[in-house]
Parts: sequence; structure tokens; C-alpha cells
Amino acid sequence: MRVEARQLAKRYRRSWVIRGLDLDLQVGQRWALTGANGSGKSTLLRMLAGALRPTSGTLNWWKGEKPIATEQLYADVSLAAPYLALIEPFTLREQLAFHARLKPWRSGWDATRILAATGLERHADKALRDFSSGMLQRVRLAQALFSESDLLLLDEPTSNLDAAGKQWFQEHLEQTAAGRLVIIASNLPEETASCTMQIHLEGRKG
Repeated sequence: MRVEARQLAKRYRRSWVIRGLDLDLQVGQRWALTGANGSGKSTLLRMLAGALRPTSGTLNWWKGEKPIATEQLYADVSLAAPYLALIEPFTLREQLAFHARLKPWRSGWDATRILAATGLERHADKALRDFSSGMLQRVRLAQALFSESDLLLLDEPTSNLDAAGKQWFQEHLEQTAAGRLVIIASNLPEETASCTMQIHLEGRKG
């Protein structure tokens, strides 16, 4: 997969959050997306995921030489962010089964292995509404990391995680990042330590 943006811009009411952004992103790259609070990091990730339309400019996704239609992009993209809602009445087991109907797991992974990898086996039949914020973030990350997708978008991935959870994230990122385009939105060096390229957003432009 590759992603191309030309003069990409997003405006909320009268304020431009992002304007005039050009990007050339390729599978195999790891990007750190940095910038002050309100600079548009989450906005850009949502546009790259096809979940938010730009105000102007062009944004295109390609698989080889074949363009990917926005309505088909979900099959190639995984996004994890603290603000993404899970289906709280579902148990963890039900959530994983529902997710797998929308996007297959990576080769060699299934719900049983994912439960073991997250360390949440004993909570498999508990409703997500009864999970702590850290447990919910592990679920979001697991769905993104272990899904079969070429574009992996992570917005402040270690939010709400304790030290053990942060270590868990780094280990499983390394296990699942090969062959993917990875973009991590964060200003924390420990979250973006594995990234070799950077996109820095300056923020609102009036």
C-alpha cells in the first residue's frame, strides 16, 4: 500500500487545522506524527483512515498500481485510539468475534491466541462496560495490531496503560509491524522510538 496527499487541508468552521500538506507514504515505513495539542494529529489520522473527508486537496490510497476506493479502505486499515468506542454491552469474547466478521485476523492469530496475548483471558466473558480504561485500550490495540491490514494508525497508543501495558504494546508492535505502513501520532519519544521518519504539524493557521 501507498498513500499520497497533495495540498491536503482540513478546516473546522473558520480555522484551518491542516493546510497545504503533501505526503508520500509507503508500506515498510514507520512515521512519527508529532505536533502540539490541537495541531491536527488525530484529524490527519482520521483522514488517512478514510473516516474524515478533507476540506480541500487530494488524498489517494494505492495497492500496487490499483487505486483503493474510500468505501473499500476499511479492509486495509486498522486504527487504534483512546476515543474509539467499543460495544460496551458486548463481552470481550463477543467483541473479538464481531471484529473478526469485519476484518480477518493476521495469519496464525485467532480469538483464543489474542486473549492469551492480551493477558485478558479471565475477563473474556465480562462486559466491556466493566473494563478499566487500561483494559479497554489493550482491546483497541489488539484489534489493530492483530488484524490483517497494510496501514496501521495508532493515536497516542499507550494512553491509560501502566508500565506493563506499555511494555506489552512495544513488544507486540515489533511482532506485527513488518510489511505494514505504520503511523504513530504522539509527542512521547517512548511511543515513537521505533519510527525512522517524522511528520510534524504546526497547528492552526487562522
